[in-house]
Amino acid sequence: MVSAACTLNQVRAQQFFPINETNRLVHLLDPQRSEPPQNAPIASSDGFMINLGSVLLQLCEPFMAPNSPHAAKIDATYLLSTHRLQLDKETKLCATADDVMYWLDPRNPDLRQRYLEHMRDEMVEPEPEGTPPLAVSASFGTISEYFFLAMRTLHLGLLSSFTVFNELARHHHMSKNEQDLREGEIARLRQMGGGAPNPLLEQMEAEIAKFREMNAAITRFLHCYQTQLLDPDLLSLALRYYRLVSRWLVAAAEPPPEGLPLSPKVPRLFASLPEFCLDDVAQFLKHLTNFAPHVLEDLPPDELYDFVTLMVTFIGSPKYVKNPYLRATFTRLLRFLVPNSDENADARGRRAHGSDRLPPV
Repeated sequence: MVSAACTLNQVRAQQFFPINETNRLVHLLDPQRSEPPQNAPIASSDGFMINLGSVLLQLCEPFMAPNSPHAAKIDATYLLSTHRLQLDKETKLCATADDVMYWLDPRNPDLRQRYLEHMRDEMVEPEPEGTPPLAVSASFGTISEYFFLAMRTLHLGLLSSFTVFNELARHHHMSKNEQDLREGEIARLRQMGGGAPNPLLEQMEAEIAKFREMNAAITRFLHCYQTQLLDPDLLSLALRYYRLVSRWLVAAAEPPPEGLPLSPKVPRLFASLPEFCLDDVAQFLKHLTNFAPHVLEDLPPDELYDFVTLMVTFIGSPKYVKNPYLRATFTRLLRFLVPNSDENADARGRRAHGSDRLPPV
């Protein structure tokens, strides 16, 4: 059922889904002021996807602890299989689709030729012929099922809803500005007219009344989103889950025992991982800094360790993370996550974070 829900809600991961969803909500409020969405795709509601993700987070809770031995049972080849999810078209961290197909079937001469051409273009030494294929497990345990289904559901649910919430707040801000401009203009006209009747004033007053009604309705939408998205228990669970994802990603990169830098040769399994695995961590933290910064500000430094380690590991490793915008997001997040000194603690004893003290990187 969970995999079917993810498959049927692929549209929620598309770039324009938040804009289309916002337009749909605004049209529901006032069909006369906005055009109906054209060919709007059908997707499950935000509430359903968030609740489904919350259930999966609770199933993952027993192995979220940093010292949990069960986390070692997470099988990364789950993301390369077609066991539950179809992720072959997803952008990879640092490999092309042809690279992955070749690693899975190195005996195919056509795939070998395309792989060699790509390596030549990248000026990278190709793997020698006869290298064994990248093995994908035939079956997966319960822990892998819970871990990766939760990852995909949060990608399509919680994180997508945060983006819709952000787009709806942006639309509300623009609409409120339009209302303020009209109120300022009507005050100016009244002052110039000296109280004389003016048809334009009546028209503008009617427009302002509609703006007020619309903005009040959008505000109710925003409060509903805030109530569900900023639930403390949900955010706490999600934060612990993404700490687990951060540890798993660093381990998948196979850092040497002596620490950084990473090996110049990227492990094939890590290179084949979908980019959203890493991007979801960045997006979740970015949403927290925008909408619930107190969640991160109240975290003790030892609980920030997993996130900071993830960022430091990959922020300067373009071979491992091809997307420069993703690495740049980590740079901005580091400014927020790095805590300030105790000298600048506030009245509650909380320390300000790096966004208040670090110069732009």
